[in-house]
Amino acid sequence: MKGTLQLRKKQYKAALTTFDKVSDHFWEKSYAYGEYLPADYIGTTTGLAGIDKSTCKKYPYASKKLILRDIVALQDSLDAAKQPVEKARLSLLTGNALFNISRPGRAWIMFSYGKGSGERNSGWDDWYHWAWYTFSPNDKIYEQSYYRCADAVRLYHQAVAYAGNNKEIAAQATVMLAVCDEETHKYFSYSKYSSPYKKIFKARYTHTASFAAAAGGCPDVAAWGK
Repeated sequence: MKGTLQLRKKQYKAALTTFDKVSDHFWEKSYAYGEYLPADYIGTTTGLAGIDKSTCKKYPYASKKLILRDIVALQDSLDAAKQPVEKARLSLLTGNALFNISRPGRAWIMFSYGKGSGERNSGWDDWYHWAWYTFSPNDKIYEQSYYRCADAVRLYHQAVAYAGNNKEIAAQATVMLAVCDEETHKYFSYSKYSSPYKKIFKARYTHTASFAAAAGGCPDVAAWGK
């Protein structure tokens, strides 16, 4: 619980120090963690080819510790990067990691310290106090980073800014901006919505390998911006 609360406050290195005191397989043995913590590298997202094929690794077991270790490593590498294109690549990967630990991401349970994955309003009896996954009444505190993907969005914009002539990095960051935008809108509004980043993606990056990868995974990409 202490480590997860530190993670929520973006104290990633402190959280890792706390998690390092926990046994390696704690999360795999605890209810829900083995199922909800992803096996794929935290710096990748689904639907697009990876910028760096060496990052397409698998975690050997379900662990918040392993995931957080990679988040810290990405942030340290980004801080140390000197060349714009390397800053762009690491901004994209770090953005992916922070997207993945936000609500729409595949490692969203990083923000939970309960033993289950259900929200308290799911209708189940609250038969032990820290069972459920819920921020209430603290949801407003974490609204930007968790519900609105604000940390990931900032890094995706940074990736585009540093990418320069590297259209692949810019394309992947742009499509993730569209994903963040639509996921946020979906959570806070039930109205139909199409992100303007989709139009930008199609207008600027049609001839990239990233566009081809996105279109291959989602046929609707060809119609974006119409």
